Amino acid sequence: MTSTAPQAHDPWGETLKRLGPAGKLRAAQRLYFTARRLKEGAIRAKHPDWTDPEIKTALNDAFWNARD
Repeated sequence: MTSTAPQAHDPWGETLKRLGPAGKLRAAQRLYFTARRLKEGAIRAKHPDWTDPEIKTALNDAFWNARD
């Protein structure tokens, strides 16, 4: 549960305010590519016999179509 009291400390919110637009874009890009690497690892673990092109197709499907 988060506090809505004025004295509540929100370090993540403060950091985002300081980043500016370019910093926020870089943070979003890092988050996106980290998510892709994690999803690729999960797909490879679930389907160890798949080829790289099959993995890439499944990864793209997962991100473009928001499916597992």
